[in-house]
Amino acid sequence: MDHDELMELLEHGGTRQRVIRVLGDSVNNGDIVYQRETIETEDPSGITTVEWSETRQCSCGHVIDQSTSLAGVCAVCSRAVCSAEGCAHRCQRCGMLLCRRHARVYEDSNEVYCRRHSYIHWLKKIFL
Repeated sequence: MDHDELMELLEHGGTRQRVIRVLGDSVNNGDIVYQRETIETEDPSGITTVEWSETRQCSCGHVIDQSTSLAGVCAVCSRAVCSAEGCAHRCQRCGMLLCRRHARVYEDSNEVYCRRHSYIHWLKKIFL
C-alpha cells in the first residue's frame, strides 16, 4: 500500500497519527529520514487500523529508524551519517563531519582527514 492509498482511507473520516524523524531544525521533505503513520477508520464491520512506514538509509547502508543514532549529514554530499563504527568520520584538522566515501582514513596511523587536509598525512610520513 502506498501513501496515496493510505490517505484515501481517510476520505470518510478517521484518525491519523504521524511520527517523523528529521535532520536539522526545520521540517522539509528532503530532511525526513523516517516516518510512520497509523490510520484508524470505522465502518459497519468495525474499526480498521492500518500502519505504514517509510525509511531511508544512511551513507553506509544502515536503515534509519527510531532507534538509529544519527551523527548528522556529510559536509560534502549531505547524506545522512549514522554513528555506527565506520560510517561517521571527523577530519582531524578542521572537524568536518564526513561519510566514509568522502573521508580519507589512514589505517596505518589512525588518522582521518577531509580531502582538503589529506596532504597532512603524507607530510607526516615524509618528514617524521
